[in-house]
Parts: sequence; C-alpha cells; structure tokens
Amino acid sequence: MEEEVADFFWQVTDYRVEGRCLHELSDIIWLVLCGLLADCEDFEQIYDYA
Repeated sequence: MEEEVADFFWQVTDYRVEGRCLHELSDIIWLVLCGLLADCEDFEQIYDYA
C-alpha cells in the first residue's frame, strides 16, 4: 500500500522553481501526512517530528 500512496504523490504537479528546491514535493507531502497521523497540530510540530 505504501508504494501506491507514494505513486499518487508523484502525480501531484510541482509548481516550484526547479533547481531552488532541496526536497521532492512528494517527500514533503508524505512527511506532512505522517505528521498529521502522528497527531501533530501545526507545521512546527511536523517539522520536529520529521
């Protein structure tokens, strides 16, 4: 199932400027999802969790 979810994230269009981003958008989405499932309430907590 994890591969299916990761494949879905790769389909999301990334409008950020190429070459200026350190992380793949799919990785960011995956970390936010995991953080929310771990009961993080804001991006600071998600950052700490990641």
